[in-house]
Amino acid sequence: AWAVVNWLGVDRIPVARYACVGVLLLVTAFGFAARAREVIDRRHTFGAPETDAQRLVDQLESRPLPRKPVLVRGLGTSTNGLAQGLVDELDRRGVPVRVDKQYGFQYGDQRTADRAHVAQIWYVTGEGRWRSLLPRDSGARVLGYVSGLSAREDRELTSLQRAVAAQLRAAGRPDLVDDLDSAFLRIVVEKDRVRGVSLSDAQRISDFNEKLARDGSCRCTVIAYPAATAPELPYSMGF
Repeated sequence: AWAVVNWLGVDRIPVARYACVGVLLLVTAFGFAARAREVIDRRHTFGAPETDAQRLVDQLESRPLPRKPVLVRGLGTSTNGLAQGLVDELDRRGVPVRVDKQYGFQYGDQRTADRAHVAQIWYVTGEGRWRSLLPRDSGARVLGYVSGLSAREDRELTSLQRAVAAQLRAAGRPDLVDDLDSAFLRIVVEKDRVRGVSLSDAQRISDFNEKLARDGSCRCTVIAYPAATAPELPYSMGF
């Protein structure tokens, strides 16, 4: 706008010059104020991800919070901030929460540890297949779980994911297990011509995943293992 003012030669007219500066200042001030209010008071903009995260925190607080160090690791996509937000909330509540040492630059070196120096490892994920498929024979405990599906739908999806995961592995395609949380699972299985996988089950899984994506909700889980027996899974705590 200032470039246009100069191009028109308005800057040679004092009144017009001051008027233009005043308008620009007002536009900037009102724009900044609106954005500041949006950042400071987000109660009216909370969506499903924030609500799901708060429900998880509420579930964790319903039981005694740990007093010994806990190592938190995120599974799957970490850009939703679920695992990171959980670290923040636990730290606020005085829990000795830790992350792996390579994330010290992000969380502070004082919050890093390895499995030899913690009592538990908590795996946190917003992708439901992990809850369906994580090993439960190593002392695992589900500390928190929220789902955008009804209880009946969630049980059905869990059962379907376990069955189709077994079919994919038997077909020599374990690389497609990650697609169990995708609304395009049926398309992927059909396109790759994976034999031995039920297309009707794949379609049903796709339908549930599409519903979750449409609502912006998740199947979020916090699963705890004793540090000595926790499985090594591909984790991330960064963006």
